[in-house]
Amino acid sequence: MWRIALGLVLFLAVAPMAGAEPVTVRSGDHQDFTRLVLGFDASAGWQLGRIDGGWEFRAARDDITFDLSQVFDRIPRNRIADIESPAPGVLRIQVPCACHADGFELRRGRVVIDVKDGPAPEGNPFEARLDGPSGSDATEAAPVALPAGFAEALRAAALGQAATPLRNADSPVPFEAGPEPGADFGRVGRNQEFQRMVLDQLARAASQGLIVPARLGSDRSPDTGAGAPGGPKVAEADPKVPSPGDHVRIETAVDRDNPSPDREADDLTAAGQVCPAPGRLDLSGWGYLRQGTAAIDAYRAGLTGEFDEVDPARAMALARYYAFLTFGAEARQMLGFVPRSDPDWDLVDAMAEILDHEGSAPVGRALDGYETCNSEAALWAVLAGSPLRPDQEVNENAVIRAFDGLPAHAKTLLGPRLIAAFTTAHRLEAAALLRNALDLGASERTMDAAVAGARLDAALGEPEKAEERLDSALAETDPDSPEALLALAEQKLGMGRTLAPEMIEALEAIAYEQRGTELAERLSYALARAALARGAHAEARDLILTRLPPEDARARSLLRKVYQDAAESADADSFLRLVLPHGPELGGGGADRAARLAVAERLLTLGFPDDTLALLGPGAAAGEDHATRLLAARALLAQGDAGLAVAALAALDGPEAAGVMAEAQEQLGNLDEARRLYQRAGRQADAERMAVLERDWSALLAAADPALRGLAERFVRPVAPEAAGDEPYDAAARMIEASARARAALEALLHGQ
Repeated sequence: MWRIALGLVLFLAVAPMAGAEPVTVRSGDHQDFTRLVLGFDASAGWQLGRIDGGWEFRAARDDITFDLSQVFDRIPRNRIADIESPAPGVLRIQVPCACHADGFELRRGRVVIDVKDGPAPEGNPFEARLDGPSGSDATEAAPVALPAGFAEALRAAALGQAATPLRNADSPVPFEAGPEPGADFGRVGRNQEFQRMVLDQLARAASQGLIVPARLGSDRSPDTGAGAPGGPKVAEADPKVPSPGDHVRIETAVDRDNPSPDREADDLTAAGQVCPAPGRLDLSGWGYLRQGTAAIDAYRAGLTGEFDEVDPARAMALARYYAFLTFGAEARQMLGFVPRSDPDWDLVDAMAEILDHEGSAPVGRALDGYETCNSEAALWAVLAGSPLRPDQEVNENAVIRAFDGLPAHAKTLLGPRLIAAFTTAHRLEAAALLRNALDLGASERTMDAAVAGARLDAALGEPEKAEERLDSALAETDPDSPEALLALAEQKLGMGRTLAPEMIEALEAIAYEQRGTELAERLSYALARAALARGAHAEARDLILTRLPPEDARARSLLRKVYQDAAESADADSFLRLVLPHGPELGGGGADRAARLAVAERLLTLGFPDDTLALLGPGAAAGEDHATRLLAARALLAQGDAGLAVAALAALDGPEAAGVMAEAQEQLGNLDEARRLYQRAGRQADAERMAVLERDWSALLAAADPALRGLAERFVRPVAPEAAGDEPYDAAARMIEASARARAALEALLHGQ
């Protein structure tokens, strides 16, 4: 009888571990290597070695098949010419290049094969030829994780006691044998042949005494209860004796080779807060897919009991399964049937809120502050909190590990958000690792992923690669998708690129079809940016004023950029056509101070002082803004009103103000004051010009201009009088020579002016 019970226990234990499915081989192309990722549990062992023309990979398991249909979707054939699977668990990789191979395991036993350029380094183990059968030298198998309660059930079966139904360690709900045994273990598929093989081997081992259930605490018989009258005395528990489940352990090679006395210590944040225990946020362990589709019916089974009362434990399991599927709203709704006193309620609710959120505002605040944890909590904290800062302490390795362990559909949803967060914070190395993991592990390619990857390319200084990524993504997804086209346009504009005419036409057509909607406003904003990028300032202004709401902050900011860019770069005709009809608009708040001053400066330079003053406003000459008053004073001078200019310049300091005041004094005829102010402003040439007008030749003897010095010498040092003994023509010759020098000095002075 106990053997039957033991067989039943072993069947229930092995059932959730016997899943198998076709393994999709994913690929990725990098600068100096091509990568293949085999997404299955390879902990049972594998080999990689040389064969003729390439390498062969052999898994120790022969119950898996490889799906190669997507291998060459993302890579060329420059390093991998062909790949085939001649037998279960076997891959043959043919290469046309002088390359070498490298292989290693990622988290959860997934195998990575890199085909790298150049010869293999000395001692490369994968250069050895494989001559034996598949899996002949497979690496040592890792321990298999048994469900919680397995040890107690096995011992109970061996002793003839009733076995407690097995359950997942992460779920309070026991799962009995049924149509979907072990559904909550998150295993995909079932393999009956593997189950029978394992059960036969374990049964044979038990019958031969190789499997001995632990008998802990006493030697009482199954029929005698502890402490029953007349029964044997129960020995006190030895603290050194493990609990019934303690002899079932999971230990990695790293743990074994690097023992740590504080391995069991709490994981703490930088602020000293205790991190959630590993597993409490393990999304991948909360569900499974049945032939690629959701198995909601299996999780809803038994949800309600007598009188239609909802079982809180099963409701929590279903909420977690909804979260596993990335159905955040449904998960939060199901949490309404779970008491808030549940220790995981806040964590699951925060994760569900993150999954259902598409904005940039912080959500999932129950997870905020866990960025430094060494577990999945770091990933969810990054998604929950405020935008990352470059100097913020974050456990990037934990984030990357946790992301790599997510299901493919969850990577597809969350990957672009994580990449964008790390890119914005200028943490580009971590962002690149996350992008690689997304490229290899996503369930599908999306425009969100392409945009996030392109922004990272741009941040890395590779704008051409960013554009190529976006163009490729648009071609592979829906070329007519408004969201995809808009994302591509925004990314190109963000990188300072101009849009092709056909893309502008497509955006215009979609904006017309979607007129009156929020999408139409976003399209119009992108079209205005595109017009500005190609220098069509009037078109950009008209799009902003006619299609975007006046209260839109982004529209107002873009309008300021249009006017400021036109003032700095547009030709005179285009600039005047843009600005002159809209002076009141600019002065009335349509543009900010910087744009208004830029436009006013350009108008004054082109000779439009009246329009300059109209743009600056009636109180500009007496206002508190230094730059505005100075520009108004210059416009007043251009109008010929030096007196008002002097009033506008009152109490203004600085060389520029002194120069404008000197011009005003010159216009008023105060040449001496003008000369002093020109000198103060550092305008020496103008100061010397005032000395000429005042005929102060002595002051010009030290002039910087040689022509002025020569002229001053002519007037300060006249021709020497006739000396005794001079011939009559000598004095005349000296006078003619002095006259010639004076004439040359005057010509040089006039020419210089």
